[in-house]
Amino acid sequence: MFEILEEVYSTGDIFAIEVAKGVLESHGVFARVKEAGASPYPVSVVTGLADRILMTYPESAKRARELLKLAEEDGVLSGGTILED
Repeated sequence: MFEILEEVYSTGDIFAIEVAKGVLESHGVFARVKEAGASPYPVSVVTGLADRILMTYPESAKRARELLKLAEEDGVLSGGTILED
């Protein structure tokens, strides 16, 4: 069976995506990172980095976005986009 996950954060920065994932996991929110799109190239031509998307369960998405917004306000997280539903 496939898991249905909701996208909550996007960035081309491999370090920012790991920080965002850590923020969620440290608060007990499941998080999974996926590469955005399929490409034969390891990096994006535009950003120089492969785009990554952080996903969580739909029932956790609202809390995840709140935590990511707080992390941005605190200066812990930067360089990405919080994806609204």
